[in-house]
Amino acid sequence: PKPTTPKPTPSTPVSTGPADLAVTITSVSVDAYGNGTAVFNISNIGGSATGSYYFTAQLPTMQPYTYVSPAQASLAPGSYIVNTLRFTQATAGNVYVAVDTTNNVSEQSEANNTAMQYVNSAYNYNYQYQYPYSY
Repeated sequence: PKPTTPKPTPSTPVSTGPADLAVTITSVSVDAYGNGTAVFNISNIGGSATGSYYFTAQLPTMQPYTYVSPAQASLAPGSYIVNTLRFTQATAGNVYVAVDTTNNVSEQSEANNTAMQYVNSAYNYNYQYQYPYSY
């Protein structure tokens, strides 16, 4: 009889090590009406699940504004989520995103927990309506 070669079965790599949240800003834009959009990814580039976490975003608006997220679902090793924040009264300035600012997640590195990107805004908020002059 002819010998048979056993068929190899692929193994799933075992993730080891702590979680590692990382944030990267994909795009930031402001339209002609002063509406801003910030798109950013939060990734787990570590070896274990993150557990729930929070992020904050400082947005360049007429009145300084910091968005604080609700609790975010745990990210498995190698997974990520795309976040989009839309805001009004956008001005030129930096969009600053920080993840796990309270250090609730045990991480491999804290150095990749923030990202910043400058955005221009051509919208003029100083325009004032001029009432007609009456004689």
